[in-house]
Amino acid sequence: LHHNIIGTYNVFEASHRAGAKRVISASSGAVVAEYEQVMPYRALLAGAVLGFAHTIGEFGIVLMIGGNIPGETRVLSILLFDQVEALNYASAHLTAGILLLISLITLTFTYAYLRRES
Repeated sequence: LHHNIIGTYNVFEASHRAGAKRVISASSGAVVAEYEQVMPYRALLAGAVLGFAHTIGEFGIVLMIGGNIPGETRVLSILLFDQVEALNYASAHLTAGILLLISLITLTFTYAYLRRES
């Protein structure tokens, strides 16, 4: 605290001797505090959305954790796998397209939001 007070005094004294009519300043806390508060939330949001978009097409971990109990634990990635296994390619292409569309929409909105915030 002592160093901050002396430093501020020296800035004002030098400004007065130089004939400056105004002094514009910001403390290091004011400059750094906003950076520390804003940036991690944006990074966490981006990480969460990218993680979601990446795993939306994963079926191995879903199958291991959720299982494949008909009528209870069915998810789109397992449905896609079952459609390909049954050689029902038309339905498989539609399901894959839906998964791709969900991923693209999610990423588009996330990156638009992150650009708007910066």
